[in-house]
Amino acid sequence: MPLVLPLLAGVFAANTVLVNAQIPLYKSFVGKQFTDGFFFYTDRDPANGVVNYVSQSTAESDGLVSWTDSTFKMAADSTKDSESGKGRNSVRLVSREEFGDGVYIFDVNHMPVGCGT
Repeated sequence: MPLVLPLLAGVFAANTVLVNAQIPLYKSFVGKQFTDGFFFYTDRDPANGVVNYVSQSTAESDGLVSWTDSTFKMAADSTKDSESGKGRNSVRLVSREEFGDGVYIFDVNHMPVGCGT
């Protein structure tokens, strides 16, 4: 028990330092701006999965991506049958920029879990 108290004190001290730190915002992707920071990968799946990655225009027309002023929604096709063994239409986004070490904050309303997510 005596070992736990110094560890907790160290955690609280570290939190105090982080609260007072000023970290400048480097990038923000909100709403439609999200597509400015990423491109739609349309090549075959490098892991040889059964999926058909689609372009932005196809994703929009199929309802796989949509946005408001403050949100960006990305979904997988759950209604159509896969075409000729390609797999269902899906969206794969790739950053236009490489990011290294840093603090990343993602404000996610819903994140699916389970096989294939």
